Amino acid sequence: MVHLHVHSMYSLRDSIIKPDDLIVRLKEIGQTAVAITDHGSSLGGVSFYKILKENGIKYIHGCEMYVCDNLEVKDKAQKPYHLIVLCKNDVGRKNLNRLISLSNRRENMYGKPRIDFQMLKEYSEGLLVSSACIAGEVSRHLMQDDFQGAEMVVSRYKELFGEDYYLEIQSHNTAEQISLNRKLVQLAQKMDVPLIVTSDAHHVWEQDRDYQVKYAFDGAYKEDGEGYVDCFVQSEDEVRERLSYLEPDCVEQMIANTHAIADKCNVEMPLSAPIMPTVTIPPEYANSYEWLQSLCKDGFRTKLNINYDTKTLADPSRFEVRKLYDENWEEIGEERYQLSREEIRTYIDRYEYEMDSLHRMGFVDYILLVYSYANVATRRGIARGSGGGSLVCYLSNITDIDPIEHGLYFERFIDVGALSLLEKGEISAKELKIPDCCQMQ
Repeated sequence: MVHLHVHSMYSLRDSIIKPDDLIVRLKEIGQTAVAITDHGSSLGGVSFYKILKENGIKYIHGCEMYVCDNLEVKDKAQKPYHLIVLCKNDVGRKNLNRLISLSNRRENMYGKPRIDFQMLKEYSEGLLVSSACIAGEVSRHLMQDDFQGAEMVVSRYKELFGEDYYLEIQSHNTAEQISLNRKLVQLAQKMDVPLIVTSDAHHVWEQDRDYQVKYAFDGAYKEDGEGYVDCFVQSEDEVRERLSYLEPDCVEQMIANTHAIADKCNVEMPLSAPIMPTVTIPPEYANSYEWLQSLCKDGFRTKLNINYDTKTLADPSRFEVRKLYDENWEEIGEERYQLSREEIRTYIDRYEYEMDSLHRMGFVDYILLVYSYANVATRRGIARGSGGGSLVCYLSNITDIDPIEHGLYFERFIDVGALSLLEKGEISAKELKIPDCCQMQ
């Protein structure tokens, strides 16, 4: 059996499956392929692809998407339908990624990232789909004994995807799921649609269910009434045991169909070396380091009234006006303020420490790249993120927050502690600069 419906830790607040744990379990039960189908995204795609490939396990690129009848209708009573979407080839990978992007647009979001059937139709090439869980469109009709409605849905998807459309049985030992599974078998036989079996995995081992339930209690993607019964990475024998009420031949065919799907799905992630944009250095500077130094010296003078070269006040007659606050942060007045010699030394030391770290870690060009666009945001009063902890960013006008005045640490911005690993060759500069999620074109 190949697990084709697996939620990883990237299904935020809904799954606790980590890559290393998943690999241990797959090897334990002798499985050589797996689909990662996180809710409304493929955030973990590159990470899982790389680690699975390193361990000889085939990665299947997928997503559990939310499909609604009308994107303009935003009504809590009309919940979108779940749909498992898998990629057969690189065209499918690009189409799935496009659908995920569309679903996350502001106008399409309503509680969940949503698409409609027309979008799915437009980007259907290279994709394979299954009817998903109890929250799928077919399942909802069957749960209400609306067989005619279910048949209409199956006909629509079968017309679009042909032999790449499957009805999904889930091996969960609950009365509701058992009843639904019997109806799905009947529907599949009548409509001549192949069946697959999944466990809708949200945790790796069966005994982890209590942790899963506690973790996802307030989860963003947890459905009402979802109890995660049997939502672990099951072995084939565990699947057979939970589906013992169905004909053995039917169960074996469902298991065989999961292998057939794994054979159909062949996506290699187009990983590349990090691609960093370049900045154009003004002709008066010999290199990027010299340019950043010049920007910071200007910042020392304009923002702090410090002459960096002389390590003194740039204009001894200039005073800053600072507001005074009480312990409740109520404004109680103002004072004229001028940096002392010790404070000037503090700023100089911090700046030289940061510049040395940035230079040795290869971050100077990155700072200048941010500088090239961040000043637009700064002029609009926008500043966010860990860059607020850097004096270099403050001096070069990337941020407008004095980290020393506000007690912010440079180490929030970059991991200076990694310098020793970098210089010993234990990690590469590439690993410092670019996270996995940015390595895919």
